[in-house]
Amino acid sequence: MIKKEKIKEEIDKLFDEGKKLYFSMFLLDPEGKKALQKANIDESTLPDFTKHYDHWYTKSHRLIEKVAPHRLNDFVELYKKAKVKELSFSNYCISDALLGYTLSRGSTVIATPISAKGKMEQQVEILASIRSLVDDYFFNLETELQGNIFDSELDSAEELFKKKFLRAAGAIAGVVLEKHLNNVVENHSIKLTKKNPTISDFNEKLKEGNFIEIPTWRKIQYLGDLRNICCHDKNVEPTEDQVKDLINGVKYIITNIF
Repeated sequence: MIKKEKIKEEIDKLFDEGKKLYFSMFLLDPEGKKALQKANIDESTLPDFTKHYDHWYTKSHRLIEKVAPHRLNDFVELYKKAKVKELSFSNYCISDALLGYTLSRGSTVIATPISAKGKMEQQVEILASIRSLVDDYFFNLETELQGNIFDSELDSAEELFKKKFLRAAGAIAGVVLEKHLNNVVENHSIKLTKKNPTISDFNEKLKEGNFIEIPTWRKIQYLGDLRNICCHDKNVEPTEDQVKDLINGVKYIITNIF
């Protein structure tokens, strides 16, 4: 799996490239060149906008689509409006600049390729803004992957339950509960002193930190007791109702407690 630090590095790289492309747009207009000179920006260090923009756009589009899909449409609209009946200054986009379009009304020039520099600047800012979302993206991805694994394990527990392998079904459900509570504790940066903490240990820490309420704490305590009957107490056979409670209870916890 790609590490989040690599994605952050890629965003930083594309941000720097985007800034250079933004300044390179000033070279599309004689007056723009003067602005670069006043800002002491060496135009020889800038890329050719029309040659390099598409590559930058493709890589940025792919990254935004993964990390912040809710911003993708904003990013795309700055490149090209979906439906344009008549070209105007407000809907003159980067794609128009790449084609070298000039918009005039009579003898008055309304828009030239440099007119799209504001939209390029916005694209760069969108890219910069998603850097802070990378951690959330990976958290959601890991949560989804873990959830899929837990669902699969609970499906196995239910199959065993149907075939009357009660201890095995309860044991698997108990393992899922323990793994999930461990993840919840880690997500909240709760420190545990025990080397091999149990469901009860996780439950107590979550209650102490006010991450769960008393009814939930009691429910987890009950589920932990059922898990112990299935895994440790060889003198007592778990009943169908107990194992069913355990499986359904674990489903509830992994769905509602994070």
